[in-house]
Amino acid sequence: SAPTPIAVERDYHAGYLSATWHATTWFDAYAAVEYQQSVQSGTVSEGWAYIAAFNLMPLSNWSLKAEYQIHDGRIGILGSDNPQGVSNSWQVLAFKTTVDF
Repeated sequence: SAPTPIAVERDYHAGYLSATWHATTWFDAYAAVEYQQSVQSGTVSEGWAYIAAFNLMPLSNWSLKAEYQIHDGRIGILGSDNPQGVSNSWQVLAFKTTVDF
């Protein structure tokens, strides 16, 4: 016989507050706080993220960005990405460069 599909109920809520400061024509700063809550099959998961970023523009068509994030909670984390166990708190440091031409 064919397997019977199981209905999965999911409810998702999220919000954020952010601000950008254009200090000069070559420097921007960004800060944000994000909150997420997911309810799936009666299980509630929630998490917070705190973000700070800096953008340097040495030329009008060249951007250098650094972003640091602190996450508290398991939202967006898959157990399959870390089989040894998922931490409730983790951090990310990312660098990006963009050239427009």
